[in-house]
Amino acid sequence: MIPSELVMPCQGKAGMLDLLIKSHWYKCSVSLEGQHLGITLDDDIDIITSQGDTDIAIPSDVPSGRREVVVNKSVESGGLGISIKGGVENKMPILISKIFPGMAADLTGRLHVGDAILSVDSQDLREATHDDAVRVLKNTGGQVKLEVKYLKEVTPYFLKATLLSSIGWDGLDSFLIPETGRAPPASPRADHIPLQ
Repeated sequence: MIPSELVMPCQGKAGMLDLLIKSHWYKCSVSLEGQHLGITLDDDIDIITSQGDTDIAIPSDVPSGRREVVVNKSVESGGLGISIKGGVENKMPILISKIFPGMAADLTGRLHVGDAILSVDSQDLREATHDDAVRVLKNTGGQVKLEVKYLKEVTPYFLKATLLSSIGWDGLDSFLIPETGRAPPASPRADHIPLQ
């Protein structure tokens, strides 16, 4: 959130801009409502994946049906190494939204961002709330049997969200506070200011 002393009152503004994220420029829609800045990535998913700025790949070789994956949790971390989104309250299945590199789920090589978790150790999650799914996943033993189904159509949304979450907001104050004598931004395109 932008500090209130730095925001002039407005009824809401929207526009388009090119945003430097990691090492590439992306087309974005932006909106400013009061103190809230919304950013939506508009570039086609093929452009985003070709840049290599995200850790998520859209696999081409995942079987289309249900599959069973056994995950052996490590003693050190104790977790599966995934983040989930969804739940019946969101009108979505429980979906793997992130797989942490080097963690148990990643080490299987068989789980993907975009996998719907249908069951955990034979406990059905198809009608679970997000909180129920988190509770079930946290209360598993050292070996976890997941029944999953890859949903290719949701993966691009996670890809865009992951890329946008990598925007660095450190140093935002110095970006917003005008300084006399500040040099123009060191940017390959003078009409755009990189945020990281």
